[in-house]
Amino acid sequence: MLWISCAESLVQKVMRSSWHWLALGGVMLFLIGIAYELSKRLGDASGSVHLTVVDHHIEGESLVISVLTSNAGSAVLLNGGNVEVRCQIAGAWTTNSLPGLRSCHFWLLPGQTHWQRIRLARSVSRFQVGALYEVAQARAAAVCRLYSSPLPRQVGAVLASAVNLLPYHRGPDIEYWDDEHAVAIEQN
Repeated sequence: MLWISCAESLVQKVMRSSWHWLALGGVMLFLIGIAYELSKRLGDASGSVHLTVVDHHIEGESLVISVLTSNAGSAVLLNGGNVEVRCQIAGAWTTNSLPGLRSCHFWLLPGQTHWQRIRLARSVSRFQVGALYEVAQARAAAVCRLYSSPLPRQVGAVLASAVNLLPYHRGPDIEYWDDEHAVAIEQN
C-alpha cells in the first residue's frame, strides 16, 4: 500500500509539472503569435530620413558642426551611429566616416530626431554631411519598438526574445546628404 501511495504522489507531481510546462509553452506560443502579427504590420513601412546642419562655428582649433537627423517616414531606421563628412581643406576634398557607437545599434522611430555635434579641423573651408540608414524590416522594427516602448524592461525583453525567433531580413538602405556648406573666411 505504501508503494502505491508513493507512486500516486509521484504521478501527481509529474502531472503538475507537465501542466506547468504546458502552460509555459502555451504562453510562449501566444507571445510568438503576437510578435509575428506585430512584425507583419511593421515590415511594409517606408523610410525617409532628413539630415540638416543647423549650426557650425569655431571652438578653439576645431570647426564644430551641429547636425539634426529626423525620421520623416513610417519605418524604423537603423544606423550604427555613423555619419559621413566630405571636407574641403586647401582645395582638396576628402571623405571621412566619423564613428558613432559601434557596439550598439542606433535607431530612429518614426517622427524621432537625433542631434549630434561633429568636430572637424579648423582649416576646413567647405563641408557636406550625410548618413546611411537601413530601413528596418519586420523583426528588427518590432524589436526596436519593443525596447523603446513604455512596457517594463522585462516584458519588452521577453517579447523581443520571442520576435528574435522570426527570420531576419535586411531592409533597403537609404542615404541622405545635406547641402554643401561654406565656412566663412573670417572664421578660419
